[in-house]
Amino acid sequence: CCTASPAPSEEQLLDMCSYLDGGENSISELGVTMEHIAASYRWLLSDSVPGAALNASLPGVRRFEDAVSVILQSPAPKTNDMATKNKTPQAGLVVVSSDPDDDEATAAAAIVVAMGRETFVGLSSGGVIMAANANDDGAERDLEPAVVDALAVIVVLSRKSLESLPQMRLIMLAMEAAAVARDKGTPTPTPATWTNSIPNDVPPLEVIPMNTPSFTFPSSAELDDIMSRVMVKDQAAAHANLKEFFKIIAISLASGAPHNVLAAQVGMATARIPRHT
Repeated sequence: CCTASPAPSEEQLLDMCSYLDGGENSISELGVTMEHIAASYRWLLSDSVPGAALNASLPGVRRFEDAVSVILQSPAPKTNDMATKNKTPQAGLVVVSSDPDDDEATAAAAIVVAMGRETFVGLSSGGVIMAANANDDGAERDLEPAVVDALAVIVVLSRKSLESLPQMRLIMLAMEAAAVARDKGTPTPTPATWTNSIPNDVPPLEVIPMNTPSFTFPSSAELDDIMSRVMVKDQAAAHANLKEFFKIIAISLASGAPHNVLAAQVGMATARIPRHT
């Protein structure tokens, strides 16, 4: 058992309808009662089940790897991701963005990476990278040229994505880069600090939103509030790009769905990644 948030209190276990999203209506048709759920939680949180708390000081998937290593009493595996290795990302990456403070969003993004890795590697000259694995502002800044020079940016939207400044900054950077490339009809310009160059046959980057069940699409007023909190040089252009982002048809990502459903959803995302011409 891995825990990221505080376990339900005894008071909450006695009133599970107020604790669970959707209340009893979401599960009663399956013959599952709140008493069944409460009993399951009590068992899960008992000493009968080995457990470990997720270490919030670790970035991205390393939290899960650390928890597994604690439970199995074995060394944590090394994450195969450039954002955790202080290496310069390659041009032409597929970048998968999620709210770095939301462990469920990180897990959803990791599912996208795992299920789509073979396709990503086949299409992308730089491979795939999870933005949530960047563990500080410096690492986040190191990702900026990778986003600008990406082949595609897949954005996993979750409950608090609109409150996540790192994710909102990445979305606006990706939309700005995509707009520049689209207007010029050429691959995204390479920053002066970027040492690699993209081949001429690489198409402009594609931004691909995937929404988890917990995400709620914002109203116009909520978009205005987001812009008031995200500091960018050109507020008007950023606001326009953010509105354009939410006009893109999002792909559903139900991380709790069966494997074949997830495979189909990830397949819909990979199908949107530009191919070399």
